[in-house]
Amino acid sequence: MNTASHQWPFVIAAYSLVITVTLIALLGSWYQMRRAEKRLMKLNQAKKDSPRKA
Repeated sequence: MNTASHQWPFVIAAYSLVITVTLIALLGSWYQMRRAEKRLMKLNQAKKDSPRKA
């Protein structure tokens, strides 16, 4: 039996794992970026609305 044919399930599993983890990291960072942008917009709005003391 050819030993090279037995490695393909492991190669496919490794690539699947890497792709899945990469997608999770990308989606997680995108979500965190959106949250940070919303917080920044709220902070800027609060600074704009607050009266300045001289």
